[in-house]
Amino acid sequence: MNDVSKKLRSLYNNGLSYLEFVENAEKLTAEKHLHYLEKMKLTKSETILLDGVLSEVKLLVFCETDCNDCRVVLATLENMRRINPLINYKITRRENNVEIMENFHKEARIPMIIKLSNDSSAIIFHELPEKYKQLSVGSIDDERELLRVKFRKGKFKDFILEQLIDGINDRNIGIGDEI
Repeated sequence: MNDVSKKLRSLYNNGLSYLEFVENAEKLTAEKHLHYLEKMKLTKSETILLDGVLSEVKLLVFCETDCNDCRVVLATLENMRRINPLINYKITRRENNVEIMENFHKEARIPMIIKLSNDSSAIIFHELPEKYKQLSVGSIDDERELLRVKFRKGKFKDFILEQLIDGINDRNIGIGDEI
């Protein structure tokens, strides 16, 4: 196991659960996280997608409590975990971990989600869903801002869910590096 893998394992082992992470936030921020947890609940048809997760997976999530994008993605991930207990994740802050994040992507943007396995680790989510990023390419600033507002309102939950499931199931999503 190389040094990066050891560091990732340590961060995972010392990471926080969703509720621990939210409890460490300021009151107003914690309320926003819990609001998104309710808002991003999965529909019956979305829960069926989780049936394809057949073995335990460990994810390490880099984020911050005051990040709007993190609220949306974390709420989706937590709702996935509540439905399928094979999905395990721990949260650690971006602060003090930029260097390790840059091993996977030159830009240490959050949320960043790394899938941990015995022989390698790979980034499965970086800031925004890849399909969302494709929508915003070539958009003018006003359009890009409108898309971002929609994202933060939970309008692209299907993009988040699809990308997380693809990453969990080792379907190549082409983000960053694998270590």
